[in-house]
Amino acid sequence: MPTRSGPVLVVALALGTVSPEGFVLGQETPPAAESAESAQSADDRFDAARQAFRSGNVDSAVKTFRELAEQGHPHAQAVLGDIYVHGDGVPSDPKKGAEWYRKAAEQGFAPAQVNLGVCYEKGVGVPKDLSEAVRWYRWAAFHGNSMAQRFLGDMLARGEGAPKDWKEAEVWFGKAAAQGEPQAETLMKIPDAKRQAAFERAAKPAKTTDRMLDAMRVVELDDQIFYVKFLMKNPMNLQVGNEKITQETAPAFLARLEAERAELLYPILRGDSARVAGDYALTEPATKKCAALPDGALAYPVTVRVVQSEHAVELRGKGIAGCGYLVGNVLVLKAQKCEGTAMSRFLAVAKENAIEGLTYYDDGPSRASCSVGTLKRVAGTQ
Repeated sequence: MPTRSGPVLVVALALGTVSPEGFVLGQETPPAAESAESAQSADDRFDAARQAFRSGNVDSAVKTFRELAEQGHPHAQAVLGDIYVHGDGVPSDPKKGAEWYRKAAEQGFAPAQVNLGVCYEKGVGVPKDLSEAVRWYRWAAFHGNSMAQRFLGDMLARGEGAPKDWKEAEVWFGKAAAQGEPQAETLMKIPDAKRQAAFERAAKPAKTTDRMLDAMRVVELDDQIFYVKFLMKNPMNLQVGNEKITQETAPAFLARLEAERAELLYPILRGDSARVAGDYALTEPATKKCAALPDGALAYPVTVRVVQSEHAVELRGKGIAGCGYLVGNVLVLKAQKCEGTAMSRFLAVAKENAIEGLTYYDDGPSRASCSVGTLKRVAGTQ
């Protein structure tokens, strides 16, 4: 599928996964004109083709997708559109891809309606037409697709393809947030009086260093929010900065922290980010090697799994754990599992097949730093 910014991404429809843009791509009902028996057979063939695609049997899978698409199977039509847009198993042909999206979209298949809207918004395989993009986003939004609801909100908030209408945009952002769409959910946590300004500010270019500092503050806020929520259930002494927090003052203080976190995180989520998910081998650094991390000394090489959900990133390996955010190609992580808190941080830079310069920073009194090494991607993992 085409994305709303940057280059096209990997095929997601055929894999039944969630794309970096967040499309949840599930099975939908075949056309009512088919008998229950034939529809079941078509669905079985579709599932088999999807498994073949996952296993690397691309030619066989594409052949089945094409046969099902020509028979009117909407999910197969949408998958075929994705395959032609990306040139995965066939020569790249965005025009033909958009045509297949349209066939599925006209049958009411919401993910295809979203993808066709993106084609019109970005001019992929069709002439750029923002009003057509809005029309298809609106159809998919009415079908309950959370990404379409957020995309429609974006267009209305900017006045692209339709008159600018912040109030209606906010309604669609709210619907998307209610379904857990990350960007909309974060936006709706910003106080009403600041929300539109935050949306407009996020659309403006910013230095990566500024976003990185924002991410470091978000990681710090994540820890503070954890402690305040713990305090609300367990009486304890808690001081954040110069402010003493009690169980009585905790709810209001938590609301302040969550509002600040949302304002800082929203522009990060709006930006592009590298794709870093996969298995890596952590190799020993040449200089200033860390004597030990919070879990002890590392025994190089270390196998590390990097888990990514849009801009949220987690490192999992023997003796090393990290949790935080990806800002463009810069990783900002706390040196701890996501369910814990830490006074230390990891910073690194994502490259094509590596995560370089992984550095440990102690955010405590010592302010010490040391090199952890370079993560080299294991071939064939993502």
